[in-house]
Amino acid sequence: MQLSLLNREKAKAAVSNSAIYHFSLDRVFSEVCADAEKRDYFLSVIAAPLDSDKEINYRRDVLRELYENRHVLQSLSSLLFELCSLRDQKKKAARVHFGVQAQKNTSPESARNALQGEAALLKRILLALLSIDDILGEDISSEGLLCLKSAICEITRKPQFTELLNACTDYEDLSLSRCTEFAFHIENERSGVKYSLMREMTVPVPEERRGIFRAKKEKTADKCIIIEPESKEDRKSVTVSALSDITYSLSSIARELLERFCPIYRQLDFYAVAIEYTDRCRHKGLPLCYGKHSDEKLFEITELYDPLLAFTAPDSRNIVPHSFKTENGCNGILILGDSGSGKTVLLRSIGCAQLLHQAGLPVTAKEASFPDFSAIISHFAEAEKNFTAGNSAGRFEQEVAELAKTVDTVCNGSAVFLNEIFQSTDHKEGAAALFDILDYVNDTGAIWLLVTHLADAAGLFANKSIKILHINEEHQIDYK
Repeated sequence: MQLSLLNREKAKAAVSNSAIYHFSLDRVFSEVCADAEKRDYFLSVIAAPLDSDKEINYRRDVLRELYENRHVLQSLSSLLFELCSLRDQKKKAARVHFGVQAQKNTSPESARNALQGEAALLKRILLALLSIDDILGEDISSEGLLCLKSAICEITRKPQFTELLNACTDYEDLSLSRCTEFAFHIENERSGVKYSLMREMTVPVPEERRGIFRAKKEKTADKCIIIEPESKEDRKSVTVSALSDITYSLSSIARELLERFCPIYRQLDFYAVAIEYTDRCRHKGLPLCYGKHSDEKLFEITELYDPLLAFTAPDSRNIVPHSFKTENGCNGILILGDSGSGKTVLLRSIGCAQLLHQAGLPVTAKEASFPDFSAIISHFAEAEKNFTAGNSAGRFEQEVAELAKTVDTVCNGSAVFLNEIFQSTDHKEGAAALFDILDYVNDTGAIWLLVTHLADAAGLFANKSIKILHINEEHQIDYK
């Protein structure tokens, strides 16, 4: 099973990054995190929303625990960074080490050096795993960190671990001038196959050679097979072959451990940015809450703030929060208002909160309840910036064509955020086109949230299960 601090099950691929930019989450988190690489990874996780309570709570619990125990996050990040550095070091050394095989032109000294390097690298990996085991301790409670601890303990708490660590120490100090027993056992848990490498080798000691005390012959090490090579080249070949086989075995163990645990380092970046976001919200005096799950397409939000405005405004107290509630079975939210009233800001605030909620993060509201959507789709008119000059199709036809591409991605359980589409049409023509498109969206089992200047649209939806929000000149909702 794949080890992850972000997902209980296999992560879904991001459907589209357009919502990230339409809701200005890229700008929000550029105010939070200056590290572009870390920020981009964070946003890539946000772009793949979780769609179940179990997954959302899994991530929330890890975030809560790391937020309260930041030394754990810092220590884990440091040790996993070391593992990633060892992985990079291993890749660079691979050409050299794995070129040392049983080749005629390879010297025993080169094979010995490759083995020493691999043993030293694996030893550092094993010691890092011991440190991670110690850091996680006995007090952790989140399912994600417990899974990580369990995976570490499966390795570090077995007697074979100590044997392997001791073997690495022995091989790290290997000398070709003395008799050495090459033998150790490895248990491969992933495949459930136990295998052993039993290459026992000594350089033969001539009968006439004496030990320090000349009256006493020097004994060959116990349990060693005396290899009687016919020539110097045979001895060299056997030595290189034995050393190379052990090097390969140690390298395989190191590679498997690095492949399993190194991805956790990048996942910790997500939590580091999430904690920075939480700290920034608290510094700005914004309310924070974890959204509750609601069934039947119900939104219930109290004092929702737009994080972009809050992070960039000199004084967030001047920002007007929004509160609203929809009824069970609501199929859409229609947001109306004059130019400059803040319609798009409200839509952006809802979309931002929805994505953060489904990423397991707190949202900038006093209280909030959200449905969990299978996909979050957005289509903002300002994104269609460049219409082909002189195109025989009019602006309206091009808008319809672009919108059709978005509608084709709509599926059951998704939410579609639409902002100021059909700006080039008159009110009646545009409202009628909107009605047909949104009716189709509802037929697929999705809901929609629409900002429009087309006031005639409200009358067309009079008999539909929708919520109409009107934003006045004071940027407040007139009726709910």
